[in-house]
Amino acid sequence: MKEEQKSSVHWEEITAGLLVGMLFTIGFYLLGYSGWFGLILGAVGGFAFCWILSWWDSTDEPAQEPPPILKKTLNQVTKQRQSQKQKDVKPKPGILEVLFRHRK
Repeated sequence: MKEEQKSSVHWEEITAGLLVGMLFTIGFYLLGYSGWFGLILGAVGGFAFCWILSWWDSTDEPAQEPPPILKKTLNQVTKQRQSQKQKDVKPKPGILEVLFRHRK
């Protein structure tokens, strides 16, 4: 694995979060909110933006194989379904049977 993938700190996302937080703070100040309230809302907005970016860039992949006990159970279920399908198979009617079937 690369060193960047091992690290849980992604400086690009933190920098973007700080920038968005600062823009939110300035925006709320220009809208007439008090300085502290704008700062708090800017911090919340920056944190949320940083969190969304880290989620967006995550490369977590699901496990390729199920655990052994689940794999065994899946094999059993697959065999049961195949045997049930073989029991339920009905021959498809031919064209003449469809055209001249008796209606009750």
